[in-house]
Amino acid sequence: MNPDLEQGHKPFVIRSSPCGQPGWYMQLTPEYLTDATIAEQYGTYEKVIVHEWAHLRYGVFDEYPDGHEFYAAENGEIEGTRCSTALRGQRFDYVKGNGDCDFEFGLPTASCQFKDDQEASGKYGSLMYSHKLDHVVWFCDNDTNSPNTLHNRQAPNAQNRNCDGKSVWEILRSHQDFAGGANLPRDVPSTVPTFRFVKYRSKRTVIVLDISGSMVGNKLKKLRQAVTIYIQNVAVDGDMIGMVWFSISASIKSYLTEVKNSTRQQLLNVIPKEAGGRTSIGAGLQKGIEVLSSGGEDPAGGVILLVTDGKENKAPYLTDFKDQIISKHIVVDTVAVTEDADQQIEELVEATQGFSYFFSDKRGSNALNEALVSIGQRGAGIEHRPIQLSSQSVVIKGNHSYEDKVVIDPTIGRNTEFLIGHSSHDIIIEMTTPSGRRISRNDSEYITDAVFSLTRIKIPGVAEKGQWKLSIKNPRSIEQSVTITVISGKTDQSDPIVTTATWAKKIVQFPNERQILYVSVSQGLAPVLQANVTAILERPYDANGTAPSLQLTLRDNGAGADLAKDDGIYSIYVTSYTNNGRYEVKVKVTDTPVSVVLKNKIVGTGGSGAAGRKRGRRDTGSRQQMEDFQRVTSAGSFKLENFTEGIDAFPPGKVTDLQVSVDDAREEVTLSWTATGADLDQGTVSSYVLWKSKDFDTIYSKHWNATKEELNIKPQAAGKEETYTIRVNETGSVTYYFALEAVDNGGNVSPRSNVASVSLKYMYRNPPSAQNLPLMIGCVVGSFVFIVLLMTVIIIYTREKGKEEPKHGAKCQKNTKNQ
Repeated sequence: MNPDLEQGHKPFVIRSSPCGQPGWYMQLTPEYLTDATIAEQYGTYEKVIVHEWAHLRYGVFDEYPDGHEFYAAENGEIEGTRCSTALRGQRFDYVKGNGDCDFEFGLPTASCQFKDDQEASGKYGSLMYSHKLDHVVWFCDNDTNSPNTLHNRQAPNAQNRNCDGKSVWEILRSHQDFAGGANLPRDVPSTVPTFRFVKYRSKRTVIVLDISGSMVGNKLKKLRQAVTIYIQNVAVDGDMIGMVWFSISASIKSYLTEVKNSTRQQLLNVIPKEAGGRTSIGAGLQKGIEVLSSGGEDPAGGVILLVTDGKENKAPYLTDFKDQIISKHIVVDTVAVTEDADQQIEELVEATQGFSYFFSDKRGSNALNEALVSIGQRGAGIEHRPIQLSSQSVVIKGNHSYEDKVVIDPTIGRNTEFLIGHSSHDIIIEMTTPSGRRISRNDSEYITDAVFSLTRIKIPGVAEKGQWKLSIKNPRSIEQSVTITVISGKTDQSDPIVTTATWAKKIVQFPNERQILYVSVSQGLAPVLQANVTAILERPYDANGTAPSLQLTLRDNGAGADLAKDDGIYSIYVTSYTNNGRYEVKVKVTDTPVSVVLKNKIVGTGGSGAAGRKRGRRDTGSRQQMEDFQRVTSAGSFKLENFTEGIDAFPPGKVTDLQVSVDDAREEVTLSWTATGADLDQGTVSSYVLWKSKDFDTIYSKHWNATKEELNIKPQAAGKEETYTIRVNETGSVTYYFALEAVDNGGNVSPRSNVASVSLKYMYRNPPSAQNLPLMIGCVVGSFVFIVLLMTVIIIYTREKGKEEPKHGAKCQKNTKNQ
């Protein structure tokens, strides 16, 4: 763990998944588990672990404030954000040191927080609110017969926002652990845990390669280059690699071999050179199981990396070994080469919790290299993980050149290599370092591999920080295809910037299921904010025979598919489909002028709750400006099924961050939210409908019975900030509740937004500001003088007709607005 992180040994869960879906992993450090003095600052072991386990296993969220310490409740009262409201406490200003809180925009100011009653008696909920309170021992529920644990639907917290107001226990009861009355409360004879000790084993991978007739030509050539890069540049010393070839039958070319300098060439020698014959994927899997089980070894945890481009047409078949692979706990990763690859392989991946990748073999795709680099990164420690900076495939016309620039940032530079795959050896490659030195064919860093048609520019030591320029010239009269892959590793100076991309689903059923792309950007565990995260989606051919790639911009704004703002996880829904088949994505991440790394925080939504919130300040972490950087990663592929063209399958997305503020001076209420899209979080809606009521239950459960107002605004594109102002005609002990719906051009309506509230109890009617006081006093005095003078003038006028009337005070107007 990064020693700069304030969390130290704090337990946490990393997650980005929607409500009810499991997280990625939970961290409990050895120091936390063995040192009671460290553990006690976070609460009792049992409560902390239950809190984090609920994040990880059941996909629930925190119920403490995450930026909204207070909210307006019934009758204009201001309540502290908590669950349940039976938990007592009071407002307390941690700057003043007392309960005299100032108000701004209708709510207490930032220095005012809710101070829990530490001495309450009884048993309360919820452990997702504060597991450090002794009297909090349950989760909140929607059972009205238990007021001490009754869920607080009005609280503006992460649980309500992401789970549509459902309580923690409602989510838990829908999980298989409790569904149908399973695991009801009961007497447990012993709470002494049983431990199973596991020993770390080296990563074991069997590369199972399709060498059937359909792989002849360019596909086999690119496969050879990709496997070469995997063995030479991606596999870490100590990894175990075996290799199997299959076509009409299968053969073992290498049993598990420890990767080190003396064995890498041995593994390179068994990369296939020729292809031919029919396809038996089952035969390849059978030999893969044999390699992982050789010498009586337990194959559990081993990986079969299956690369294939065809449908099975020869027994044994994939299904003959599917159950065996699952029972032996073997993970299967697959790379489908072209859409012709057998459609069953994704089902095997899903059953074994592996990863799918897709290489279309189209111009401009370097997905085969990206797939093997991403597979090699998974499970590798950060000290040895290859970090991919650039990946592309370009076609260079005859007698033309291609130029590219790659940034080496301060967090990386060790073991840097520029890998250029090409179809002829007369191609001219030149590199210019940031300091201006040129590297070309005659330099020691320049290595040509004629066997695999691969040129390497290998930088010794730590590569110079800054911009490296790459120039590739095609001296031939015909065009040439070139692939470019740039990788590097961390230095000893600091944690590197790392990116990880993942799909929510491996197989998507159209139109009912939603696909989300998540990309985590962090330096160590600290989130990187305001980065430029772009995904290039390769899609199947549509009905017109075209397959245009699609560029998507991911956001970390807490709206749409994104669960939490500024947590370093960027998200987006995928809504633009072309046909059934495989969709592959490449993700590019670069800095922007405002990019920062958020120190003292942990990436993801689960890293902020274990130790409780900070008192007396907004715990936003310290921000450190980023230097220029770039990264490339792959989330792999997913398969779309049941696609029907012409269906508007996606309504506008739900607004999840509606907020309300009060402008006392203007007697106005301003609503603000992040614009949603016509298709979930993509595009622009046609209009918004506002619902408002003085009754929470109406707006929450039956909002169509509330007062409706069509907003007279021109909607902005998804992700932009929207505002709308309403004139207030009353004050007093009144709370207004608001909710939004978005409507697209087809009349599709979004789900109701989160409910936002505002109290008018603390609103003042035109309070005099300091700058207006002199004017008001002047007018009052002036009016008095004017009256006296006027009476004098009248008397004089009556006595001396014909004299001119005075003009005293004629410019001072009465302030009658509040009379």
